[in-house]
Amino acid sequence: KPLKVISISGILISTIAVVLLIGMIVVKFAVDAELVSYSAILTALLMLMMGILITVQGVIAVYLVDIFSATKSRPTYIVKESANGKK
Repeated sequence: KPLKVISISGILISTIAVVLLIGMIVVKFAVDAELVSYSAILTALLMLMMGILITVQGVIAVYLVDIFSATKSRPTYIVKESANGKK
């Protein structure tokens, strides 16, 4: 569950960043005033990239846990036949 929360939080951060970027760009070009600085736009872009990174790391972590749990239940070795000749 915590790994899925990490993925969901990454998606949420990315969504918030996209909404902020769209709002900033609309305000920047619709209103001819300097209400939005370029540093705010770059900060929103950085937030978007971090959200994507967190999402990808969460997906990879869930995948690795699935692989680990699948291999954990398997035996270390399989015996084809014993010393007595029995299978």
